[in-house]
Amino acid sequence: MKCPKCGSERIQMTVSQERKKHGCLWWCFFGIFGFLAKKQNVSVCICQDCGHNWKIQQSK
Repeated sequence: MKCPKCGSERIQMTVSQERKKHGCLWWCFFGIFGFLAKKQNVSVCICQDCGHNWKIQQSK
């Protein structure tokens, strides 16, 4: 795997959790229950040379 910005092969992969982002109207209707929404794992690559980071597209 190569960095799309600088072409380096020194890549670190990490997995983080994030919630789906919603608009203002969604929060008005669902409020506090939005915080109970399930988080999903997201794989992120970080280039060790230039610091560029990007999400890895996972097939379903």
